[in-house]
Formats: sequence, structure tokens, C-alpha cells
Amino acid sequence: MLRAGGIVALIAVGLAGCGAGAPAPMSLGEARAVAERLDAAEAPDSALDLDELGGGAGIGASERNRAMAEAAPPPGADAETLARFLTTRGVARRAVGRYGDSVADLRQARELALKTKTLDVSLIAHELYNSLDRTGRFGETLVAAQEFFDTVPAGDQERVANYARQYSRVMALAGRLKEAEIGVKRAETAAATLAARRGRGASAPRAQI
Repeated sequence: MLRAGGIVALIAVGLAGCGAGAPAPMSLGEARAVAERLDAAEAPDSALDLDELGGGAGIGASERNRAMAEAAPPPGADAETLARFLTTRGVARRAVGRYGDSVADLRQARELALKTKTLDVSLIAHELYNSLDRTGRFGETLVAAQEFFDTVPAGDQERVANYARQYSRVMALAGRLKEAEIGVKRAETAAATLAARRGRGASAPRAQI
């Protein structure tokens, strides 16, 4: 995970090639301030509860990842069941290094989820973001980041904090300072809410589609 020094260096590299029409690059001091605030707002990653997807075909040991990566869709599956299956298989395929196949599965799962309107599109978009991030397709990664940030359920403050932190990092790297600042503020607010909850002994549920 990148800390303040690392994200400052990445922002500097990412903005070095900005040409005409690109956002004005932030100064080193501004980049450091963004990075420090991102680290201060950092929250633990919220694991997707994949054991709940696909009727218990959970992702855990590498053998199960490999088996799930090769699995065929259930015959006659409805849109919701197929979306859950494709999400599970997409994550498994990413785990075994099949990034292109993972992206294809997760894109299809996202389309099905948008049609059914009964599934958590933000969670699928976040998994798509993670897979795209490994392909080096930065423009598409930004689009996925915007989607998971815009659609994350407001009541799930752990995911809000986590997603907003990741969103801010990628937007800062792209030179989109306004969006990065919005993400930082949302991550800070969610982190403060989580801290207050933990002080009362409350815990957040695991994310599920």
C-alpha cells in the first residue's frame, strides 16, 4: 500500500506528461498534503464475502481459485444468479492472473446487475476497478473508480471510507484535484463515523452483492 512519500512520487510522475488542456499540476506541497490526508483517512479494506456468492462456491485457497476460474455458468441461470456467478469467477480469474478474462466477467456481471436493479453495482464496479488496475488500462480504471465511488451504499461506512480513499488516490494520480479533494473529505467523514461506532462497540457487516 502506498504511503505519503510513494503517492507524492506517483502524482509527480503522473502529472509530468500533462499537456495542453490538462489540469494544472499540483505543487509538491499540495501533493504531499493530499497524500497525508489520504493516509490519515485510511480504513481497513472491506472484504467481499464471496462465500455468499454462487451458492457457497467461495474464494479462498488457490485450488478453489483455479477451479472457479474454469467453472462454467450454471445452466438456465436467471440474470441475478448469473451476475453473482460471474462476479465470483471474475475475482477468481484475477486471483490466478487471468486479468483480461476477469475484466470480461465483471463487465458482464455489471451489465446484468444494472438490468436486475437488485444487486450491489458498486461492489461489482469495485472488483472491476481492481481487475482493470492490473491491466494498465488507466482510463478505464478511472471510469470504474468513478462508478464505485458514486454508487457505494451510504449506510456502509466501512466501504465508503475504503472506496473513497482508493478513489482519491487514483484521481490525484490523474491530476483531477477537485475529485481527489471530494474523495478525501468523504473518506475523512466516513472514517470519523467508523471511529465513533467502534467506540460504542458496533461492528460493520461484511459486504455482499
